[in-house]
Amino acid sequence: SLIIETLVKSTKKHTDALFSEFECQPLQADMQLDNSQNNLIVRLGKKHGLTLSSLAYTKGTNTPWILFRVVSLTNNTSVLTPLDPRRDISNLEGKIVEFLEVL
Repeated sequence: SLIIETLVKSTKKHTDALFSEFECQPLQADMQLDNSQNNLIVRLGKKHGLTLSSLAYTKGTNTPWILFRVVSLTNNTSVLTPLDPRRDISNLEGKIVEFLEVL
């Protein structure tokens, strides 16, 4: 029981430090183009705190940024669509998208 108690204390210390470090980092992912569905997919989902209509952005080519919203999600993936429907998504594959924090 002494060994277990010591392990639990040290594990808690390290997990608290780890979570506080991750808590301050932005939620980012690479966008992948799904040609069959003509969608942009990221490997972040419900278990990462995203919800339907979560907002995200990436650096634009002709504009400072491009805004997206989540239109579909699973536990581990999300489908994004640009807020501007005229945006050509074919050149967005591989760009890093960052999600906005909801307060």
